[in-house]
Amino acid sequence: MFIFCIEGKKTSIHTKISQGEKVIHAQLIGMMSRQMRLSKGDFDHFVDCTLTGDGYRAKMIESGHVIP
Repeated sequence: MFIFCIEGKKTSIHTKISQGEKVIHAQLIGMMSRQMRLSKGDFDHFVDCTLTGDGYRAKMIESGHVIP
């Protein structure tokens, strides 16, 4: 289970990765992107590491999902 923390405090944003899965199927990608409050495109960027942790944090603050 991965929980997004900001300034050392847990947020309601979380997702889980199954250790047995080698391929993430489209349905699971949809679930994980919703849990992370990202569009599928942004989720793809996150997985590809073109959306950095700082970029993700900024997106969550800008969209109002978290308040620093």
